[in-house]
Amino acid sequence: MYLYKGITGTVLHNEKMPAEIDYKQFKSIIYAVIISDGGRVKQIQKASYPRNFHCALVEWEGSDFYIFLNKFCPLLACATSYTMQGIHFIDCPVLQLFRPYYTVLALEYLNRPVIINHKRGGKIVINADHNLSEIELENINYWKPGRLGEIIYNEWD
Repeated sequence: MYLYKGITGTVLHNEKMPAEIDYKQFKSIIYAVIISDGGRVKQIQKASYPRNFHCALVEWEGSDFYIFLNKFCPLLACATSYTMQGIHFIDCPVLQLFRPYYTVLALEYLNRPVIINHKRGGKIVINADHNLSEIELENINYWKPGRLGEIIYNEWD
């Protein structure tokens, strides 16, 4: 998995934001997939500042959980809880039904620890393949996410 420039939702004022994932299409796909598999869509929220991801609360096979879609990259994840204290990511079988539309991120990847290092000259380095911008790396250094999932799905301002 690769962290593309702009995935965090942060760019410099003179930089162009990456193209956004179509929210209406996400909403349509959520309804089509969840309902066709016997589930229920309880709520869908469009990404809005500072949250960099769309969020759907669904009920499937008697359990409630969240489905997240990064606003700038077609990356999908699942969580049982989503609060200001953090996100509790899970592997969720229903996400496999979304593979034709999005890349589904595994719990193992989402929970991979983030290690931040500093090189000479103040350059910030993290332990993930990426082409993140300097401002994104500065935000990672500032917010100190503990896991890769917290970089991909964040509410940094």
